[in-house]
Amino acid sequence: MKQFNEYVSIGPSAGNVQPIADLGDIPPFNQALFAQKGKPITKSDLDQIERYADKLFAALGIDVEFTKHFMDRVNDARNMKQITSSELVRLFKQSYKKYGKKIAKMSDDANAVINDMKTDINMPFVLNHKKGEIELVAKTVMRKKNFTTSASSPKLSFESFQHKLDEVATGDFAPVTHQMSLSELIFDSAGHGSDMSDTSTLRGGAGSVANNMWLPLSGSIFKRALPKEVRITVYHVTRMSNFDQLYAIQNSNRSISAFANMDRGPIAGGVQGGSGLVVEVDGNVLAASREDLFTIPEKSGRRMMAFNWFRGPWGSNDVVKMAKGLEKLLKTLVNKHGKSFDGKAPKGKGDWEKWEYMRGAYMKQKAWGDKSAGRVMQRIVKDYMDGVEKVFKQNAKQVQDTLTNYVKRRKTDDNWDEIVVDDFNIKKVWIITDSDELMPGEADEFKSNISLTGLPVETIDSQDMEALVRYEAQLATEGS
Repeated sequence: MKQFNEYVSIGPSAGNVQPIADLGDIPPFNQALFAQKGKPITKSDLDQIERYADKLFAALGIDVEFTKHFMDRVNDARNMKQITSSELVRLFKQSYKKYGKKIAKMSDDANAVINDMKTDINMPFVLNHKKGEIELVAKTVMRKKNFTTSASSPKLSFESFQHKLDEVATGDFAPVTHQMSLSELIFDSAGHGSDMSDTSTLRGGAGSVANNMWLPLSGSIFKRALPKEVRITVYHVTRMSNFDQLYAIQNSNRSISAFANMDRGPIAGGVQGGSGLVVEVDGNVLAASREDLFTIPEKSGRRMMAFNWFRGPWGSNDVVKMAKGLEKLLKTLVNKHGKSFDGKAPKGKGDWEKWEYMRGAYMKQKAWGDKSAGRVMQRIVKDYMDGVEKVFKQNAKQVQDTLTNYVKRRKTDDNWDEIVVDDFNIKKVWIITDSDELMPGEADEFKSNISLTGLPVETIDSQDMEALVRYEAQLATEGS
């Protein structure tokens, strides 16, 4: 490892920095280092950390070096608590995730300080641009709370788990990033069903305009419209970086997609939310199916389901009463609000085309600066949701049976089933040791991060996790 004298250099400011996405290409690290907690860091340890950091930042053309003073300061008594190898690995890993691309764009001689708010470790560094390569020289390191820097040496910070929870508690966490708001989605066709038989229209099949409509999976609506609440224990697969938000939305109307059965493949590889964790929760069932429900979360987080799902996989369920109710709702909305935006009767062959025309008229008025258009759209959305709730109430038993009967058997031939729940409580967390996304050292780091929650945490591989959830599903349905 090349040793440097301590740099005392003042360069231009790095400017403002913003978080970047996790690139998902972090290299593995020697697990033995994580057993040295509390012991002084040796030159051999630092050599291994440097090799790890070099592999980490190589994709950005950055080579990491340490000064001699860094080696002296890392074991200094002024740190109060010994800095460990695992903490330095975390420092480089998190700074790469959050600021890697930004650091690569900083100018020659630029100074900054990497700050870990969880461990209070601070690492001032300087950049040297040499023949197409960038050297990131770690000048020193220290454990110090509320470390201050000058304007020419900005602080690049990443937060602790508790800090994230504090942000979430005040409503300042990332919004749900889905493509459509409710005012967009209800005008977007959910698609037609697969039942094209001669008798399909008798069951509310392909001939019904209701097949275009999206219906809300809303715990608050179901509590008012359906006869009872169904609560069960299910599992949710996600990545470690998503756990703080999952933890924060417990006991709320925010819903998650969970499962009772899942093969080891998606347990290890993840579904939409990544992999690394399986979280056991007790929740209120909104919908359950032996296969993917194909629900769509709109921007506020509420999940929406296509009406044609109620007709069953073969279109064999008799839903004509529900279909007639939704057809009547759509006609009422078109008649009541059709002229609200441009003063003209909506154009189209049927109610759905007229409904789509209304959305287009709204967008034009909005583009012209008509502030009243938004208020009108809010009334339309409210009338739509109230109307769907009325249809649910009129068909309460059928709706609840269709949505929750799968809970009674919990058996599927697919890779996983899907059970959407809200108002959930986290019971236990499982770390999947052979997850595609789990990096060395992350399991211990995660356990430390969430220790303040008091939740039980265990490690398990995907094969044993598959066997466990299938056993629990079988146990829960015996005798039912």
